[in-house]
Amino acid sequence: MPKKEISLLPEQNAAEIVAGKFVKWILSVGRYIVIFTELIVIGAFMSRFWLDRKNSDLSEKIRQQKAILTSTQTFEMEFRDFQMRLNKITEGMQEKYLPVEALDLVAASLPTDVLLSDFRYFKDDKAVKASLKAQIFSEAGLAEFIDRLIANPSIATVQIGTIEKEEGKGGMTIQFIVNFAFDQSSDQKRTSS
Repeated sequence: MPKKEISLLPEQNAAEIVAGKFVKWILSVGRYIVIFTELIVIGAFMSRFWLDRKNSDLSEKIRQQKAILTSTQTFEMEFRDFQMRLNKITEGMQEKYLPVEALDLVAASLPTDVLLSDFRYFKDDKAVKASLKAQIFSEAGLAEFIDRLIANPSIATVQIGTIEKEEGKGGMTIQFIVNFAFDQSSDQKRTSS
């Protein structure tokens, strides 16, 4: 038997039908698309080495900066604590003479039969105050003490708080609240000079 050739292609010219043209175009342009895609994949693969190197450099830089921050953290805390203490000392130095001046004013007003047993000084934005307890042995001494306090131009008001009399002790203990009329702006000028 003679051999017959079998052709799966149609008898017509393959280039003439639409499907044939499409297959021919896919075969010619498709290889360029495959080559271009392979070039993109190779470029991405090669850039991975550069990106890995950059990533390791940045990681090392971050580790170094973390080590520096960790080592300076205790110093920073100590420095802030020291700075806060210095600010408190500066504030205290600016106000240091006011309690002494207030105590001097009260002490200068004390008559001979009045003893000062407690003196507490308070200062806020509005007023300068002192709470004091005095041992008073006579009514005349009490009247003289209050008159002297009120007559002083540096004292704005005097309030009498609690009055206590203990058995067996001579006199009585009276608590006073004294509001001073210190000029705060002139006080600040004096402290800054």
